[in-house]
Parts: sequence; C-alpha cells; structure tokens
Amino acid sequence: AQVQEELETAGVIDPLTTLYNRMEMSKRIKQEKNRADRSVAVGEPGFALLIIDLEGFREINSSYGMEAGDKLLKRFGIFLKASVRAYDVVGRFGGDEFAVILPGATKDQASRIAKEILEKLGTWTDFRRELSRLSGKSEEELSKLELDCSIGISDYRSQGRRSTHNADVVTSRAEYALYRARRSGKRRYFAWGGEKEKGDA
Repeated sequence: AQVQEELETAGVIDPLTTLYNRMEMSKRIKQEKNRADRSVAVGEPGFALLIIDLEGFREINSSYGMEAGDKLLKRFGIFLKASVRAYDVVGRFGGDEFAVILPGATKDQASRIAKEILEKLGTWTDFRRELSRLSGKSEEELSKLELDCSIGISDYRSQGRRSTHNADVVTSRAEYALYRARRSGKRRYFAWGGEKEKGDA
C-alpha cells in the first residue's frame, strides 16, 4: 500500500484502477523501443502494443451511476491483468480505454492474446454480480447487459542502435487499428500492417 501510494504521488499510477496511467505507459513504450534497438537483432520482434476500448461502459455509467461505472473499470483492469502474461505491462489510457505492452511479442502472438481476451470477456459475468450489489437490481434484471471491447494492435521490430524511429508511431498505429475494430462491430480486433489488417472481414 505504501509503495502504491508513493507511485500515485509520483504520477505513475491511475488511482481508480491502480494500473499505470497514460503518461507512464507512453514512457514505457519508449523504453521498450529503446530496449529492442539495443538488444534485439535488426528486423526481429521488439514488442507489440494492444489498445483496448471497453464498450458498454457509458451505458452502465449513465444508467447505474458513476460509482457503478468506476467499480466496473477497476474490475475490468483486474480482468485484463489476469488475461495477459505475467510480465506484460497493463495501463489505463483514460476513460474506458486501456493499453497493454507485450515485450518480445510478434504481431501474430499479440493477435492470439487479443483473441483470448475477447473470448474470456464473452464468459465474464462477475461484473453483473457487482453491478447488482451497487444498483439494487437483481442479476436476472441485468442478464441482458453485455460488455464488449475492441482491440487495436501494432508491433515494433528492432531498428538497431542507430534507429531514429519514433516510438509514438507504434501508439498511433494501434489507435488506428482500434478505429478499424470499432467500425467493424462488437468484439473485434485488428492489427495494423498495411492495406488489410488481421481480423478484417
């Protein structure tokens, strides 16, 4: 608790979800890029990035109150950490948007992880139990309430020690892929990579 309080004071942790905040995630993306350029052969996988948009949150927030919405975001953060590898870095970008840094992952590996997150989310019903407690409604009344998310994926391959590549490009590509995922419907993922991203219908 003391360590977390110190991190929050330092502006590293999102106080609601206790995940890293956007500023810290941006810093760590740059660190991963630099690590890859120093220690990974040119052209080999450095890391991948997932940007995740939680869908259905705004409806819950407006219908059941901010307390319920805040609780849901915190629970989704716990769910997300449990759905990725132990050494992956999970953070909240803000609002209902989250990010995961996958060290050493290829685009295909990141796509498999994204697919697993979506599959697990389809069977995750704990949020209804928690929402029932907060709203006073029965779980049966909330049975039709669904949570979905869209996931954008990008990756970074080592450019070597002399790289001038901007780490922010990795984030902007993942954000564009997220836009493509949202446009295609619920519970979809896309990986940036040219004219036709993975997962495109």
